[in-house]
Amino acid sequence: MYVLRPLAPSLLMLFINAVQLCTSTAAVAQKKTLHRKLCGTWQVHQLSSPQQPLNDDSFVLILNADSSVRQGFLPDALINGTWTVNEKRRLLTIRDAMTGLLYTLRVVSLTDSSLVLQQLNPYDLTIHYRRLR
Repeated sequence: MYVLRPLAPSLLMLFINAVQLCTSTAAVAQKKTLHRKLCGTWQVHQLSSPQQPLNDDSFVLILNADSSVRQGFLPDALINGTWTVNEKRRLLTIRDAMTGLLYTLRVVSLTDSSLVLQQLNPYDLTIHYRRLR
């Protein structure tokens, strides 16, 4: 018992560090959940605004795991950019590489097959996507 007594503080610190590492790793994994779920190719299924609903299924949003994005009209009008997501506030921010513009959309809902985003502007445009891949 005497031999363990000098080791007790060291073992306690080792245990505390291990718990902190596991908690930190779990928090990072949980934080990345929305990012991971957003990755994929999304096709516009419906655009709706308070003024009138619109349909246009040739526009795609391709969100890659490396935070690159391609968006635009198929087959040859895709624009490159980058994207980030605020997991806590559920905000998707896309930076258009061509113009340098940033725009932010609220993630209203997300399932394996559908994504609903809402523009944060006075027009309240809601974009309904369906997953292609």
